[in-house]
Amino acid sequence: MSTDETHRTAPAGAVLVTRPEPGLSETLAQLTVRGWHGLAAPAIRVRRAGQAQTVPHHQALVLTSGQALVFLPAAIDRATPVLAVGDATARRAREAGFSIVNSAGGDSRDLETLVSRSCDPNGLPLLFLTGVGLGLDVAVRLRALGYAVNRRVVYCVEPQRRMATSVAHALSSDRVAAVLFFSANTARAFLSALSDQHRNALRHVRAICISAQTAAVLAPGEWQQITIAPRPDADGMLDALGPAA
Repeated sequence: MSTDETHRTAPAGAVLVTRPEPGLSETLAQLTVRGWHGLAAPAIRVRRAGQAQTVPHHQALVLTSGQALVFLPAAIDRATPVLAVGDATARRAREAGFSIVNSAGGDSRDLETLVSRSCDPNGLPLLFLTGVGLGLDVAVRLRALGYAVNRRVVYCVEPQRRMATSVAHALSSDRVAAVLFFSANTARAFLSALSDQHRNALRHVRAICISAQTAAVLAPGEWQQITIAPRPDADGMLDALGPAA
């Protein structure tokens, strides 16, 4: 995780947020509103992958993550309908200038259902913007439903190799109440950055996971408790976290 040389002391009951931007600052603000002290602990960094390509006309733009919107090819017509996996991604699509945006309000399976209700398998291809090694299963399932899918990789995800000083101090002093994991990738990256000392501290920490797939990355015996959010979004995770003590 990225180095942070400021030696701030986190209060007891701090919550680590392992997602990167966009979304990190928003979640930290939501934690504050709910009475928690959030600590930025982005476990991954996101960067552009490859060069922007000329994008022909498509029936719809399919998004499983708001990360893709950071690296939108300029040629994409903002009048193209957007089908987003969740409300946060849909909101970011509107902020990026898209006028027709629909949210599946759930996970990738809900998104596939939204596609099947909204798009014609005999129409123009779907444009699916995603990251390196991500979304392959979604593309395969959509093609099995009869859709032509142009999957374009616009970003890649890399683990942060070093843990921020403030995060390491909070863990070593038992001042962390919970860690929020927004993907399996962030969970793996977070764990890989931990020393043995910090890993032992997890016995007193709750893990709040956005999905069962994310929770499967974690070893139950290492944590005080592993909780899966009732809904696969930030609000669902905060509801699973509950009120501050």
